[in-house]
Amino acid sequence: VFLRNKEHLSDKIKFTTQLQVALDTACVRYKQVSYTDILDDTELKGLNDTSQYVFIPTSSAKKDLISYASALNRFKNDNPNCRIELFGYPEWITFKGSIKEKMHEINTTYYSRFDEFEDSEKFSFDAFKQEFGTEPVTSYPNQALLGYDTALYIINSVAKHGKFTPE
Repeated sequence: VFLRNKEHLSDKIKFTTQLQVALDTACVRYKQVSYTDILDDTELKGLNDTSQYVFIPTSSAKKDLISYASALNRFKNDNPNCRIELFGYPEWITFKGSIKEKMHEINTTYYSRFDEFEDSEKFSFDAFKQEFGTEPVTSYPNQALLGYDTALYIINSVAKHGKFTPE
C-alpha cells in the first residue's frame, strides 16, 4: 500500500514509481492511498482485515510519518489478524523519542548502512567515555563506532575540499 499525502511534496516519488513498475512486471498487486494532511481511519477501510500489508510512503518527511503513524497503529490494533509493516527510509535513523516509539509500534523497517544497536552502543560509548573522559558526539554515522581511520579519512577530505569528497 503506497501512502501519498496530497498536501506535501513526495520526495520519494521516483523510487516509488520505479517500485510500482517492478511490482506490475512481477504481477504483484498493490494499492495507493492518497490522503490530505492526516491519514484518516476511513481511508484504510478498503483493506482486508486478515491480510498482510507493507505500507510504503512516497515521502520520507517526518511530518508525513507523523501524519499517518497513528492511523496505521489503530488499524493494526483494530485488526489483530492482519499483519502490517511500514517501509521506511534512511533519514529515519535520526528520529528519536515518541516518533521512534510509533515506528516500533507499527513494525517499521528502514534501510541504512548505519544503525545503532543498544548493546553495542552502550558498550562502545562506555568504553569511549572511559578511554577519553567524555561522551562521543552523537552523529550519523557515528564516527566513534566506525573508528579512527574512517573519521580521519573524512576529516582530511573536508579539510582538503571544504566538504566530504570520496577520493
